[in-house]
Amino acid sequence: MRSMLLSCFCIISFSSFSQRVVYPKNPYKLNFRNISYYNIIGKVDNNFLIFINTKFENNLRVYDHSMRLIKRTEMPFLPKRTLSVSFFTYSKFAWAMYSYQKRNIVYCMAAKMNEDGELLNNPIVLDSTQVNSSANNGVYEYLKKTDFYGFIRSEDQSKILIFKQQITSKQMFFSSMLYNNEMQLLSRHEKLNVHLANEYFSNFSVNNDGDWIFTGTSSRDGYTNANITQAQLFIQKNKEDSFKIEVIPLAEKFLDKLNLKIDNNNHNILVNSLYSSEINIEGLFTAVWNEENKKWETLKMSELGTPLRTRANANKDVATSLNDFYINQIILKNDGGFLVLAEERQSNYSKAEVINPYYKTVTDFWHEFGMDYNNIFILEADKTGDLLWGNVIAKKQKNAPGWSSFATILLGEEVHCLYNKAFKKTWLLENKSVTSDGKVIDHPLMRGLHDNYIFIPSRGRQTSEDEFIIPYVHKNLLSFAKIEF
Repeated sequence: MRSMLLSCFCIISFSSFSQRVVYPKNPYKLNFRNISYYNIIGKVDNNFLIFINTKFENNLRVYDHSMRLIKRTEMPFLPKRTLSVSFFTYSKFAWAMYSYQKRNIVYCMAAKMNEDGELLNNPIVLDSTQVNSSANNGVYEYLKKTDFYGFIRSEDQSKILIFKQQITSKQMFFSSMLYNNEMQLLSRHEKLNVHLANEYFSNFSVNNDGDWIFTGTSSRDGYTNANITQAQLFIQKNKEDSFKIEVIPLAEKFLDKLNLKIDNNNHNILVNSLYSSEINIEGLFTAVWNEENKKWETLKMSELGTPLRTRANANKDVATSLNDFYINQIILKNDGGFLVLAEERQSNYSKAEVINPYYKTVTDFWHEFGMDYNNIFILEADKTGDLLWGNVIAKKQKNAPGWSSFATILLGEEVHCLYNKAFKKTWLLENKSVTSDGKVIDHPLMRGLHDNYIFIPSRGRQTSEDEFIIPYVHKNLLSFAKIEF
C-alpha cells in the first residue's frame, strides 16, 4: 500500500467501496453506569483483546477474527483498583503494565498474556516505592493527581520505558527503567531531579534508540488561550545519567499546549503548538530539533492569513476565529514534513448527555456541562516548517456526548476523518477526506451500518493494516464491532 505517512494515532487502509462492519455474533454488553474505563488492547495472533474496568471487576473480552466472543474472564492478577494500567501488544503476546498501592508501598508490575488473555508467566515486580501517607514529601498527594508510574513504547516496538515521578515542594524527581520487548532490563536511571521552574511536564516519549524525551512548560495565569511563557525539551540518552535540556525559543510569543512527535527516520524531534502575541491565536509554531546535529533545524512562527482563518470558523470575526481550536494530532511524512489536525471545541454550559462513553475515569464519566465539537482544521507543512496548504472539514456536534470528535484514517495520499453527524434523533457516521493537495472530498457512508447503533470512532483503534475495532452503543449498552477495509 502506498503511504506518504509514517505514523498516526489511528491509521488504517480505507476504500469506500470495499469496507464493511462486522458485528459480534454473541455480544456481551455492559451498561455505561457500571464502567469506569475501557481499553482496546489490540490484536494478538488472530484474536482481539479488550479490557474493561467496572465498579466490580477487571474484565477481559477475547474476540476471534469474525468478532465472535470466545472468552470473557476476570483478570485476577490485576488489582481492582490500580493507579495506572497500559497494554502493549505484539504478534504472539501482550504485556499488561500496571501499578497499584498496598499500604504505603507502590508496586510497578508486568504480566505477559497470550492471545486468549491467559498468563504466560507470573506477574513480575519491576519496581516498588515507599510513600509517606503524611504527604510530607508530596508523593502521596501527587499520586492523587497523576500517574506515579508511566509506560511508553518506541515506534519500532523494541523498547519499553517505565518512568516514575516524585515531587517535593521545590523539585521533581524522575527515575526511568528501559526494557526490551521481553522485559529484560537494558538501563536504569535513579532520581534525576528537575527544579520546578517548569510547572507542567508532558509528551513523555521514547525513540527507537531508547532515549527518553519530553517537554516542560511554565505558564501565565488568567489566560485561556496560548498561556505558555517558557518551554523546554528534555532529552536523556539511553546510556547517560543526566538530562540534556534545550530551551525552546518562543520569540516573545505565547504557546498553547505543546505537541511532540519523534521522527525516527530523520532523527528529528518535532514540536508544534498554536501561538499568540497576546490574546488571540495567530498561527502555528514549529520547532525541529535534530539529534544528529544537536541543534534546532527549524524555529518558525507561521501566521495564518484571513482566507484560512475565515474558512476555519466563518461564524467568528477574523481575529478570534482560531481561539477555540486545539491540536488533536500530528502526522509525520517520510520526507520530514507533517500534517497538523486541529479541532474546534467549546463548552456550551448546557446539561450534557447522561451517557458519555468518552470517559477515562469515573469522575470524567459524568459531566455537568456539555461540549461542542465542530470543524476540523488541517494544515500541511514541509520539513522546514513552511506551510503548503490549509483546509477545513466542516462538522457540527453540539452538546456532544462521548461519541463525538473524530478518528483519522489513511488511504494512499488521502487523510480521512471519520466522525458522527447528528441525524434526527440519532447519529450517523460521516467520512470526509483531504487529498495531498488539500482538496476536501465527501465519501458515502459505510456498508453494514445498523440503524440503531451509535458508533464511537474517536475511541476506536487500528489493530492491523486493514482492520479497525470501533466501540458502539445500543440502548445505552456498550459493545465493539470491527471495520474491515
